[in-house]
Amino acid sequence: TIITTTAQIIMNVVDYGMSIEDAVEAPRFHHQWLPDVIQMEERGFTAETVQALEARGHSIKYRSSIGEANCIQVKDDLIYGSADSRRNSSAVGY
Repeated sequence: TIITTTAQIIMNVVDYGMSIEDAVEAPRFHHQWLPDVIQMEERGFTAETVQALEARGHSIKYRSSIGEANCIQVKDDLIYGSADSRRNSSAVGY
């Protein structure tokens, strides 16, 4: 899930203007060709989103969490850190 976790966080920051903390905490999904199933976190996705995917023929499997990411963001000469609450981690710096 490394590639999809990283891609989703980058897209959340760049395309949706989220802070690094919000991007790391956002719900995640994963698909890796085989098995042909979309794995989705149990929290955060609306019933409408799931129904729309199923209506298009996608199989859904729920997981409690997908991936882990601890990130930094440099913005306006400041460094922001974010530790993923999905695991026992922390963000530290100087």
